Amino acid sequence: MRRNKFGKYYCKIALTGGPCAGKTTSLGKIAVDMVKVHPDWQVFRVAEAATLLSNGGVFRKDLSGDQLLEWQEGILLTILRLEDVYERIAMAEQKRNTLLICDRGGLDAKVYAETEHWSKILLRNSLSENELLYRYDAVLHLRSAPEIYYTKVTNTQRRESFHEAKVMDEKYVDVWKNHFRYNSIDNGNGGFDQKIDECVQIISQLINEIREK
Repeated sequence: MRRNKFGKYYCKIALTGGPCAGKTTSLGKIAVDMVKVHPDWQVFRVAEAATLLSNGGVFRKDLSGDQLLEWQEGILLTILRLEDVYERIAMAEQKRNTLLICDRGGLDAKVYAETEHWSKILLRNSLSENELLYRYDAVLHLRSAPEIYYTKVTNTQRRESFHEAKVMDEKYVDVWKNHFRYNSIDNGNGGFDQKIDECVQIISQLINEIREK
């Protein structure tokens, strides 16, 4: 975990997962719980880039060819730029430590990108997968909901069936599994609340490790 010039820590978490994992809802709840547990930390929530672009009227399902390349590159660059804005604010913070929770991380862009497009995007922007992987102090992978709870109602842009979502979820495993703090958070008997609690516990453990040093 990094410190700024004022001696304050800042920590960046990638929150990832397949369709209907409860990711976006979790982000808000985790932020509230973290402030309660660690009042000396402030929490910044970095919005999902794909949602921002879709809200502007451009939808991936309507694109093809070079348009898809531009869309996917735009997603990645928007993710990185948004994170950088919040991180620079954290680097200038004098009073509190800062936790940045990102609604998706840079490598999420690879999951939906065509293989040849992804290689071109990395080359055009002088990026590597390792660079994107280790931008984060930890990765929390929320697994897609069980079939009984799977729904498209909570996200109008969700196109995947339950079985397609499970396939997509495994792709997120593939892109993030090599991170040294990769955490797979499944749907246990405690349901959605259990997911939130587990996320808070993992982040708290990371914070407590720092305090003990």
